[in-house]
Amino acid sequence: FDADRPILFEGCIPDGVGLTDVGYFPDEAQNLFAPCNGKIQRHFEFVGADNKSKQIIEQVPCSPSTLREKIASFDGHDIDRDGNYFEVHTRMATADDHSLCSRDLIEAAADSCAFARQHCASDAAGLFGSYVPLYYCQLGASPAAFAPLCALLLLLTICCLG
Repeated sequence: FDADRPILFEGCIPDGVGLTDVGYFPDEAQNLFAPCNGKIQRHFEFVGADNKSKQIIEQVPCSPSTLREKIASFDGHDIDRDGNYFEVHTRMATADDHSLCSRDLIEAAADSCAFARQHCASDAAGLFGSYVPLYYCQLGASPAAFAPLCALLLLLTICCLG
């Protein structure tokens, strides 16, 4: 295991899986820190429970580049030629990102149906369960497949109002 697959993930990541395979929101810039050019260092002191202090130097990851750009930079980095590499992508999920049940993630999955069943079972659940797995599994993710359902809903509405 190396920088591409840290020892922490030994046995968890199959061979052939790279950074681009697990990078969510690749075209989003970091948003946890204010954007800056270059690197900013913060110096502070940590005092432990034993009353011993330790000086801490922290590099603030504030580059406005996207995750895709950072991965490309990492892939192009030669540690022998360029020295150590340090870059972090700090992106806090927005309210829209909190659910893994998003169209982009579902359609990027190798098996959209399985992904929708796993992550969308409770999202937008209605009288007949969640419509998302229905759309991706039974209807084949085709907008045209919704036409009969819409027609049925229209017919039921007319019958109830009539």
